[in-house]
Amino acid sequence: MDPQGNRKFTVRNILIFNVILLAFLLSFHGLYTAYTNTIWRNARWESSKVKLEKGLMGAWSFVLTYRALAHHRLDLGTWHGYQEVFLKDTLAYDRLTLRFRLEDSAFLVVYYAGLDDELYALRLSAHPAHAPAWLGLRSMEFTDKDLIRHWQVPEVWHELRLEREARETRAFLDGTLLAVHRENGPAVPLLGLRGSGRRTEVDDVRLFQGTDQQVFGEDFSKKYHHYLIYLAFLVLSNAAFLLLYGQRRWLLPLSVNITVLTAALSLFFLTVGIERYPPRWMVKWGQRVSTIEEGREVSQRIRQQYAPADGDSTLRVLFIGSSQTWGAGASADSLTLASRFARMLSDSLGGRAVEAINAGISGMNSDVLLEMYRDDWAGLRPRYVVINLGFNDSGNPRFGHNLNAMVRLARERGGTPFLLAEPVNEIRSFHLDNLNIMRVTASSARVPLVDMHRILPAFEDSGFLYWDFIHLTDYGQERFARALVSAMLPRVRSDEAQKHGAEEAQGEREKP
Repeated sequence: MDPQGNRKFTVRNILIFNVILLAFLLSFHGLYTAYTNTIWRNARWESSKVKLEKGLMGAWSFVLTYRALAHHRLDLGTWHGYQEVFLKDTLAYDRLTLRFRLEDSAFLVVYYAGLDDELYALRLSAHPAHAPAWLGLRSMEFTDKDLIRHWQVPEVWHELRLEREARETRAFLDGTLLAVHRENGPAVPLLGLRGSGRRTEVDDVRLFQGTDQQVFGEDFSKKYHHYLIYLAFLVLSNAAFLLLYGQRRWLLPLSVNITVLTAALSLFFLTVGIERYPPRWMVKWGQRVSTIEEGREVSQRIRQQYAPADGDSTLRVLFIGSSQTWGAGASADSLTLASRFARMLSDSLGGRAVEAINAGISGMNSDVLLEMYRDDWAGLRPRYVVINLGFNDSGNPRFGHNLNAMVRLARERGGTPFLLAEPVNEIRSFHLDNLNIMRVTASSARVPLVDMHRILPAFEDSGFLYWDFIHLTDYGQERFARALVSAMLPRVRSDEAQKHGAEEAQGEREKP
């Protein structure tokens, strides 16, 4: 120290400070790059879910948060799973390589070419119900399915190589020829990836043209090139250290504490935190707007579009339910199950005017929907009331009571209720309990029950039915609507015949 008691600067002190500073920068760099490594910032891929008109939970969170690219690899099974991404740029290539790892019962679909509105894909699977296969798809429905021998896929990293020549594609798994497939026409190369509800990891995607010319490479790590900022921080920090060190004895201990804290946060995040889902307040939406209708928006839409029934010129059907009923996962409002149902039923009745009122509200259970039905929708006097519930009433002791109340209200207003056993992609115990409650209610109240939970699985491997554990794709909505029309049509035709007979009898009585 000098005579005034100030600590003198030494080379040893500045070296210690720079070691601490470098440790801080390395910790901060690891934390920052992992936290900000997202599909949105990557900017090379686009998610199919965020483009849907009828939005899905977790769609934007998958794109905007670090969870999808944790550990610098793409996980298509995160944020409710069944994620689908496509490379934004269309690149000509004749060889594709990638590494993948599948959790038990997971599958990976690799889209590699397209022709008109049809996609060609290879499915790699560890799921017993979804065998490996070459697939042709149109609007999520399989137009072609060429099964490949099933093999046991241990949960380790594998390498896939696709080689395309003319209309023939060869697939190699871990260097061994797996299968060969021929397309129907001169397909255009593209690249897309679709996962399952389990962990489905992809890494080191490479596209080649010719023998060795790489035209695309992706390792899903964030490239941070602003090293001049780090250099400037080092220079300014050293300048501050030289200016303040003689007077500030706490400067070096403070630097040590900040570095230790940053390193601890970085270590925790990179080992544990990155595997966890961030809270909703951490999802930075920016200018992006959710396409999921809230309850007040649904009620306002119904009030604006539908007046109380003023006769029998239109056959009116009211759909009550949550997000599945609302049509979450449909690419357009006209492709929801309610809209499809109206068109299909009208066609089946020879062009009879059919009106489907979609009162599905995302996230709601039977408590809220019963109240809204009683206060807002009962006055619409629908001929049929379709009640599709179950999943959102987890642990609700009033579920059976609410179903009975909806049934009574429908009948009091001159309608015929139908109960639907809400289908799910992943069975959970509480859902089975609620399905049993619905079956008991249907039996005791003598209400027609359409058991979609048992009907839809028959089409499980005829296309992609679900976007997640409960929400349907366009193809799933179409299958749902078709099955519902088939179940309701006999009763509707019988009612229409009785109504027509009553009108004829009334006309005969009114003749002079």
